[in-house]
Amino acid sequence: MNEFAPPKSAIRCVYVFIMRRLGFLLSHLSHGKHYVIFESIPDYSGSPKMICLEMEKRGLRHKYAFVWGVDKKQKTSFRDYDCIPFFGKLSFFERIKKNIIEWNAVLIIGNNRCVLKTNERTIRVYTEHGGPLKQCAYFMRQMGPVDYVLSLSDNLSKIDYELFAPDVIKDVGQILIMGHPGNDELFMDAQTSGFWEKILKYRKKTDFNKIIGWFPTFRQRFRNCGDDLSSVFPFGVPILKSKDDLNLLNEYLRKNGVLLLIQIHHIQKKIYSIVDLSNIIVVDQSIKDDCGITNANIMHDIDALITDYSAAYHEFLLLNRPIAITIDDYGDYLEQVGFCFDFFEYIKGFYVKNIEDLKRFIDETANGIDSSHDLRLESLKKIHKYVDGNSTRRVVDFICEKIN
Repeated sequence: MNEFAPPKSAIRCVYVFIMRRLGFLLSHLSHGKHYVIFESIPDYSGSPKMICLEMEKRGLRHKYAFVWGVDKKQKTSFRDYDCIPFFGKLSFFERIKKNIIEWNAVLIIGNNRCVLKTNERTIRVYTEHGGPLKQCAYFMRQMGPVDYVLSLSDNLSKIDYELFAPDVIKDVGQILIMGHPGNDELFMDAQTSGFWEKILKYRKKTDFNKIIGWFPTFRQRFRNCGDDLSSVFPFGVPILKSKDDLNLLNEYLRKNGVLLLIQIHHIQKKIYSIVDLSNIIVVDQSIKDDCGITNANIMHDIDALITDYSAAYHEFLLLNRPIAITIDDYGDYLEQVGFCFDFFEYIKGFYVKNIEDLKRFIDETANGIDSSHDLRLESLKKIHKYVDGNSTRRVVDFICEKIN
C-alpha cells in the first residue's frame, strides 16, 4: 500500500472498525486533548496551510491541539507545530499515537493523502489540490469518506461530484463552492524569504525584463504507482527534446531579456539532465522548502506561465496574466490518463506544439502582448466563481460554525 491511497474498501472497513475500538479504548491517554489534523503535499502548503493560519489567527489553537500529519521519512519541521508521522512505515507505538490523535480529532483538513476519520464526530474536509483536470476518479474514490469537499465553481462542482460520489461523498450538498484557500496566497504580498536572492545566485533580478515560470505536470512518478507515461522528456519538460533545443531556447531568452524559471513537479521522477543556464533556472521542492515558499509565492512574482495538464493553470488563471499551454504530447496523455472534461473547452490560452510556438510566446511576453487574453476570460468564468482572495475566510467561517 502506498502513501497516496488507503486500504481497499473491504480491508478499510475492518481497519476503521478496529481503529475505532482501539481509539475509544485509548482515548483517555490524550489527557482530554482535542486535535485538528492537517495534511498536505508538499507539507505545510496550499489550502490546509491557509486554513491552519486563519484558525490560529482566530485563537482556535488555544482550544485545540494543531497537528500536521507528515511522512516519517521526511524530517519536516515548520514553525512550532507538532509534526507527527502519519505516513510511511510506522512503528507500533507511532501507529498507536496516530490512532489516538485520529480518534480525538475534531477536524481533519487534507488535500492529498488519506487521513481516515475513525470517530463519527470528527469533521473531515478535503480541499482538493488545484482543481479537477486529470481523469483520476479511481484515486479520488480511494480517499475514504469525507464530510465536505471544496470546489471552485458551479461548473466544476458537477465534475467533482462525478469524481467523488458515491465512495467519498453521498450527496451533492457536501460540495462547498467557496474557492480554494490556497489560491488566496496569489492575492497577498509574496513572502519569498530571500528566494530570488538564492535562486538567482550572482544574477540580479533587474537584469531581466520579464520572468516566465514553467510548471509542467509529472509524467513519471518517483514512487512506483503504476501510472507512468510513455512520453519521456530528457529535460523534465515537454517541447525540449535535445540539447540543441535547450541551448537554442536559452539563447533566445537571453536576446529577449527573459528569465525562464522551471519548477519541476514535486513527484516527478528525476530522470532529466537539465542544468541551470544563463537564462534558465531549475527549481525543485528542496529549494522551495529551504526558502519556505510555495508555488503561489513564485506565481505572484512571475510575468507569465507555461504549463500543460497541470492544475497550476487553474491557479495562475486568477492573476490574469499570459499562459502558454504545451500540448505536444496531448494525444498520449489523453489516451493514457485522460481528462475530467473537454480539455480545449476549459483550458484555453496560447497553445504550444513546438519550439517555434514557444519562441513566439516568449516574444509576446517580452513585448507585453497578451494575445490569448479573451480566451482565458472564457476559462476564468467556467473555472472560478470567486476571484476575491477571500476563500480562506469563507471556509473557516463555515468550519467554525460546524465545530462549535
